[in-house]
Amino acid sequence: MSQLILAVDKDVPEATFARLSRVARTLKIDVDDILAQKEIVVSGRVRGKGLTSPFLAGVLLSGARRVERATIVRHFQSLLPRFDEGRISFDGDLTDNLESWALSARNDLLEKILEQAARAERESASLRVMYEKAQQALHDLDRAPERKVTSRLLFQAILGPRATRLGSEPLAVSLRREHQAIASVDFHFVKTVSPLIGALVELTLAGSRTGRSFATWRVLEEALVPGWNRFHCPIRDEPFGEGVTFTIRALSPDGRIDLSESADREPSGVTVFPERRAAPAMRVWSTQLGLARTRPEGGHWPLGSAAEKRPAPASRADLLQLASPVTPEGWEGQSRWDEWLQGLMVHPDGTTPVVVAVAGLEASDLRSVRVACKLSHELAVPTNFTAWVRPATARHSAAPLAASTDSGAGLMGSLWRRIVRSTAVEIPEDVSWLTLTAEQEGEVSFDLPEPLSGRFDLFLATSNLDRRNDYAWATFTDIRFGTGHG
Repeated sequence: MSQLILAVDKDVPEATFARLSRVARTLKIDVDDILAQKEIVVSGRVRGKGLTSPFLAGVLLSGARRVERATIVRHFQSLLPRFDEGRISFDGDLTDNLESWALSARNDLLEKILEQAARAERESASLRVMYEKAQQALHDLDRAPERKVTSRLLFQAILGPRATRLGSEPLAVSLRREHQAIASVDFHFVKTVSPLIGALVELTLAGSRTGRSFATWRVLEEALVPGWNRFHCPIRDEPFGEGVTFTIRALSPDGRIDLSESADREPSGVTVFPERRAAPAMRVWSTQLGLARTRPEGGHWPLGSAAEKRPAPASRADLLQLASPVTPEGWEGQSRWDEWLQGLMVHPDGTTPVVVAVAGLEASDLRSVRVACKLSHELAVPTNFTAWVRPATARHSAAPLAASTDSGAGLMGSLWRRIVRSTAVEIPEDVSWLTLTAEQEGEVSFDLPEPLSGRFDLFLATSNLDRRNDYAWATFTDIRFGTGHG
């Protein structure tokens, strides 16, 4: 500690500080300013009229203020934890011992700081133990069979405009972050008409560190759909224990199978080999250890995989993870998926609506859409919610994703996906707005005037009643589709 912070009476001579400079650089604070304060403000984010530092080494007063000693001690002890009244001295009493008093004050303060740091370390260790116990309790809850389970997006490499020929040279993508269990992985293919019969694509899933094989898929070219193809992973009863690597190649080099590249040639969180190859467009979805689920109609299963044993409850909340902003975001993260709340969070911008979309869905005889929503924060200002559906335009058209993993999705057909670019969006006049106040939940719905079959875009919007938008995180938690079949 090279600087000595002292509270000083303005009547103490300036010459006194020239002597104190032999001990340490001295910062003087007017004692009357501190006596006028009622709190300590040490946060850089909070601006107030409080004392800006608790590291006060001592108080130096003129002799005329001896009668105020008891009052000053009480005030300083109420402001500063463990303030020692022995640190208050008077100028006339320190004529011969000023330097030694200052040195003693600095050393005493350093000792207290070290003591507080040691206590903070002990408290931190206790918190770590409590955190580990809480994590174990959450893990036990996750394994409970009655818990409702939804898929979660673990990694996404956004679809770009380019594609590259898939050849016999393997393309490997390693996830650097370790995940316990993976439900499926999606790859995006661009198919052209090919006269070849029997061309194969091979995909393997293995441990990145040990090379242990977890699954192998071999899919005929004719079984691949244009766009997103889902490869379902087998059930696992124990964690991978390491990061994983997906390796994909064409076993028939004469075939024409193009694999779409990511819009970001170097997405974070993955390593691509060979290094000269661009990262493929892909998505990785999570599941839970030991979770048995029904075998979906679409997608590809690994070799040796049989139909699964029992259904697992699921919702269409996983679609909300794919929503993208269609109005320019005012700041990073204004629209994001929250793992803890299991919902899509969108922060409104006053009376100006903020809109996101899940683009390129496909339905047969779609009649209505219902979206569950809530306003979680206890201090949130009133917030509006709405939703609507429009047939996919050329701008919003999408390539196919894969068949849904939801056992009740037969009426909906395949799910489709694209990233919506920021653009102006017109909110229809026929939508209904729902206003929620702090900690309320509700549901917004949209009924189509005529049944819709084919591709469509689902839009979600939020706004405030006025320009205030304090804590107003609009959270969308689930989507339900109504069709003419049920």
